[in-house]
Amino acid sequence: MLETANWIQKYFNQSPDAIFLFKNDDLLVSNEPAQRLVTMLNLDVNYLLQKCFHRANQQITPVNAKSAIPSS
Repeated sequence: MLETANWIQKYFNQSPDAIFLFKNDDLLVSNEPAQRLVTMLNLDVNYLLQKCFHRANQQITPVNAKSAIPSS
């Protein structure tokens, strides 16, 4: 298990993409590109989290949910 955790940590940190991991409303961890992004743009991670929730809620509407069910 420790080997798997080390592998995940290594590739998480080496990713060129900014990665933020949240649990509930709390930022658990972010990688180096994410930390640079926050610093360079003076981002508030709580604002980022609110935007993600807002976008997810826009995509889940009764119309979208209904059209996602295949007709028989």
